[in-house]
Amino acid sequence: MAQIKCNDCGKEISSKTKNCIHCGAPLKNNKINFDELKVIIKKFWYLIVIGIVIIFVILINFFSHSNLVGTYEFKYEWHGETHKQLLILENNKDCFIYHDNKLEGTCSWRKEGNLIYLKSKDPSVEVREVPLTIRGKTLISVDNDVLVKIN
Repeated sequence: MAQIKCNDCGKEISSKTKNCIHCGAPLKNNKINFDELKVIIKKFWYLIVIGIVIIFVILINFFSHSNLVGTYEFKYEWHGETHKQLLILENNKDCFIYHDNKLEGTCSWRKEGNLIYLKSKDPSVEVREVPLTIRGKTLISVDNDVLVKIN
């Protein structure tokens, strides 16, 4: 028989009694139910594992897009002159297309697998998505134009 302290009066009493012999307060069940404790611990670990998986998925999603954000450049010769196109991808999924340093259009972008799809925001442009293949730090158009990431 172990001696415990009453939660109300603080005096020592037997752990087997149901009420304090000094103040009459009912004692809380002080026995540990190990089966209930196992269930609680198991639920706690499930929550931790689920939390880690959710954080991992969020981080993968963030980094898979953030490494694409930046400026891509495509240079080409036309009628003896060098021209330059820039594609700027932003974190908020907006993109801007410049041709010879003039804004040519705005678009939105999304990533799916190893492709980026660009969609014009100009209502006069036929609503379609243009795919670009991701290869390292370059984007490849369907015409095999190579856009190189410059920052």
